[in-house]
Amino acid sequence: MTIQDVKQIKLADYLQSLGYTPVKQQGRNLWYKSPLR
Repeated sequence: MTIQDVKQIKLADYLQSLGYTPVKQQGRNLWYKSPLR
């Protein structure tokens, strides 16, 4: 995988593949709970 391939991956899609889903969405912004709490 090249750096250009990695740049094409959407962060929200990657997080969802790991089981993390946003708790809130405002427009294009996705809000997640902090893993540190």
